[in-house]
Amino acid sequence: MTQLITSDEQLRRYLPNAFATARGEAPFYNKVLPWLQTAERWLFMQFIGDDFADALIDMEDDEPLKMTTCSVVAHEALMRAVPSLRDIVDFMRKHDAQFPEFRHSATYKLFEPPIFENKKKASGYFSNSQRVERSE
Repeated sequence: MTQLITSDEQLRRYLPNAFATARGEAPFYNKVLPWLQTAERWLFMQFIGDDFADALIDMEDDEPLKMTTCSVVAHEALMRAVPSLRDIVDFMRKHDAQFPEFRHSATYKLFEPPIFENKKKASGYFSNSQRVERSE
């Protein structure tokens, strides 16, 4: 269980328009709880330390420092919970048998590795044919 953000209402205070919960569905808080725990541990270990973490947990919810810390934890958890477009595209590229229509999409072409071919026909800037002799 997280110690800074302890309820769905509190989480939605920091991520107000993130996701709507449908009737009969688990609360948003329960869905992102593992990432909230990871984000909280990351923040405590990297930036805050154990001594100050206890004091921060005991602060009132409307304290500016606690609100800022909770906002960082909530946004870090959401960033970890929602995969990036690059991760999704990479998964679909690796499993192209499961997604045959993806290979013909414009998105696939955006992430296609670039192929550079040197079909140089012009002599170029530093070519011998364009060398100009300077007279002094």
